[in-house]
Amino acid sequence: MQPFLHQTGFYTIRTCTGDRQQLRATICFNRDHTIYAGHFPDRPITPGVCLYQLVKEIGMLGWQLPLRLLRAGSMKFLRLVPPTDPDIIVSLRADWTDETTVSVAATVQSGEHVAGKFQVVFSTLSYS
Repeated sequence: MQPFLHQTGFYTIRTCTGDRQQLRATICFNRDHTIYAGHFPDRPITPGVCLYQLVKEIGMLGWQLPLRLLRAGSMKFLRLVPPTDPDIIVSLRADWTDETTVSVAATVQSGEHVAGKFQVVFSTLSYS
């Protein structure tokens, strides 16, 4: 399982630091990516599903593990995120239930504003 949005050049990771309990990444979006041509042509905005996927991919890249969603407890989109925002900060706090299950509290921040908050549970096991 590869981080799809990262592979397509949707965003660039400037920094990614942390450990098994927490990760923090600074990224910037590619304003010329084809996703923005349709969302929306005259005023591009990062789709909410891409913010969720970003959280998942930062976890995958930072922990070097495959992640699949088991449960989405809460996904709150609080602010529009245009691709021109210079530095997006993605923060994950992890609570590992066991070796293969992790509850994640994550935020996506644009400037000084929180753009999204997520409470999700991932599995590191492959689909069978």
